[in-house]
Amino acid sequence: TESEIVVGIARSADLTNALTCKFLSFVDDSSTKRALELDKQRDTIAKQGRDCLHKHAKLELARLEAAGTAVAEAVAVLLEVAKSRAQLAALGVTPEHEEAYAMGSVPDRRDVRR
Repeated sequence: TESEIVVGIARSADLTNALTCKFLSFVDDSSTKRALELDKQRDTIAKQGRDCLHKHAKLELARLEAAGTAVAEAVAVLLEVAKSRAQLAALGVTPEHEEAYAMGSVPDRRDVRR
């Protein structure tokens, strides 16, 4: 009969509505869990990135300090050469004179490493 058809359609509509609500709830829960997982992954990756950047910065700083030390040593040797030449010139000895180098009075600037 007609009323049975209407009741059947109403039940179908109610069941469809209930299943749709359950499905939306499931999708919402799943997307929330996935969003939390992605947030956690993003935080982990950001921390790893910061740690790697910090480590890299420390290594670069150590490398620059080592280069600075090498430069300071080279400058000190060059200043010593200049000072020795000036002292020898004041005594009337030219630095090109081979005996000055043989005596060790004048450091050789060619001994400076690059």
